[in-house]
Amino acid sequence: MSNVTKIFIVLQLALSIGLAVAVVMILGWQTPLQGTLKAEHDGRVAAAALVQKVSNDLAAAKASATLVLADKDKALATANATIQTLQTDLAAAKTRGETLEVQLAEANAGLGRQINLAEGLRQQLAAKDTELTGLRPKVADLTKMNAELVRANNDLSSQQDANLKAISALKEELAIVRQGAQKSAAMESGGQMNAAPVAAVQINGRVEGTNLVNGRTYLTLSLGTRDGVQVGMRFTIYRKDAYVADAVVQRVVPEQSVAVMGVSKQAPQAGDLVISGGGL
Repeated sequence: MSNVTKIFIVLQLALSIGLAVAVVMILGWQTPLQGTLKAEHDGRVAAAALVQKVSNDLAAAKASATLVLADKDKALATANATIQTLQTDLAAAKTRGETLEVQLAEANAGLGRQINLAEGLRQQLAAKDTELTGLRPKVADLTKMNAELVRANNDLSSQQDANLKAISALKEELAIVRQGAQKSAAMESGGQMNAAPVAAVQINGRVEGTNLVNGRTYLTLSLGTRDGVQVGMRFTIYRKDAYVADAVVQRVVPEQSVAVMGVSKQAPQAGDLVISGGGL
């Protein structure tokens, strides 16, 4: 109930009381004094009852208005709290919206950069495709040339193997001829078959390794029977132009021989030059 309604009710009650009093007074003027007194008494009683009724109604209206005002105040407080919450949410939403706008702008800028980069890559890819298209005939020619080179290399390898076999056979034949020549020379020299064999021509090779056994130095030489080397043949070892040592062959196989070191000025090493014949 609003304040205007309450005021209207109070005024109405006051007007009713005034009218009642006026009626009583008018009745008193028109009747005898006794009747006037009785009527005044009855009017007072009626007025008192009316005042009591009006007071009760006013109290009830006041109580009702108080409850209504309390409910209105509570609703107003709730509405204010709701408005405050909505304002806070609105401010937060506005902040989030601004942040999202900034992020959206950054995303759009990044997307633009990515699109530009993708376009550049696409152009580069197109250029590479064009370049690859131009290189394909060259690649085909190179592939064909490589196949021809592989065939030529295989032919050369086969020819080299055949040449190596032929050289090995020639070396073996030369070794046999040298051995026969040495034996003939020994027989013609008057029975000197027990002398150390000597190479008919100078034989050159390299020291491949050294090994010390029981105080004696054994040398592995890169020369064998295919080179005309025989057991007992003497070799001289040089390092550049300097004399190193002498050695006598103890064992021999087609591709290598083992000699024991004799006179020496320094220790032989792998890679030293080996020449047939004695030194110092």
